[in-house]
Amino acid sequence: MRNKGDVLDTLKQAIAHELYGQRMYLELAERTSDRLGQRAFHSFVRSEVEHQRILQNQYDSMMHHKKWLTLDYAQRVDPSGPSTTLFPQEVDANMTRVEGTADDLGALQLAMDYERQGYEMYIRAAMMTDTTGQVIYQYLAQEENEHLTLLKKFHDHLYYKRAWHSDGMDGDLL
Repeated sequence: MRNKGDVLDTLKQAIAHELYGQRMYLELAERTSDRLGQRAFHSFVRSEVEHQRILQNQYDSMMHHKKWLTLDYAQRVDPSGPSTTLFPQEVDANMTRVEGTADDLGALQLAMDYERQGYEMYIRAAMMTDTTGQVIYQYLAQEENEHLTLLKKFHDHLYYKRAWHSDGMDGDLL
């Protein structure tokens, strides 16, 4: 395992990424007038909040105990450590990307780029840690890849059919 400082820096970067995603998806939900598009973006917000919970719990554990929590435990407990507002500068620095989104296709492209970046970040992080850390990062990479796949489906359907994809979207999207 890398040193504690490197692990904490990687976790901080990941938390900032998830915080940015929450804010981006909320803004994209507000910008679209399509009800299914709004539901889709709000669903992604909930997923990013869950990712943040996992990462914040890992950060707290690494900071105080120098060990990884199991994925199951990190998903179930509320973070008890530092506030997630520790990293506002990383989030605010990236917010200008949302401003260039003119339409729903642009919003979906922005979201796909975000998920692709997250996937790549988590794959790199998994290669640089021990087995328990790999489980955490591989899970998050898989989640980002599933989001990317769903966003591509939305994008392609909207591009070709000029409507948000609605097949099987009765409940929560994610």
